[in-house]
Amino acid sequence: MGEVKQNLAEETAEWVPKGRELVALFEHARRSGDLTASWWFSRPHRPLELEFDIVTEDEEVKRELVSCLIFARASFEEAAREAIFGAQKGLDLHHVPLRFHDRYYSLQTRFDPEGNKFHVQVSGAPPGSPDPAISADEAGGTEERNK
Repeated sequence: MGEVKQNLAEETAEWVPKGRELVALFEHARRSGDLTASWWFSRPHRPLELEFDIVTEDEEVKRELVSCLIFARASFEEAAREAIFGAQKGLDLHHVPLRFHDRYYSLQTRFDPEGNKFHVQVSGAPPGSPDPAISADEAGGTEERNK
């Protein structure tokens, strides 16, 4: 019985993240009309690769973010994935709130349909900044952001 539970836990650990990405990709396709073929044909499944870019003039926030990306990258990335996919607004997002280690951040995302990359701009956000995520199409579309 223990082996069955172990196998179930391993399969769940593999499929839950893929399912969350699948939902986000379908929502992205619904909102933008773009759907990448590479995601469907990668075997075994490779999670979207997050590429972080720190966007802030505040030196303290920049140091905190650099520290997070050096010393706690895996947990920061997991928290970012949780926030992005939990928003349920696709993959091109104007603002996603993220609280990590008692600090508030704002994520802005752009999906690269040509590869497995997911561009994430991270900036500091004051407590009380907008709580709900805002998709790019709700904020005026991806065309303006990509210029």
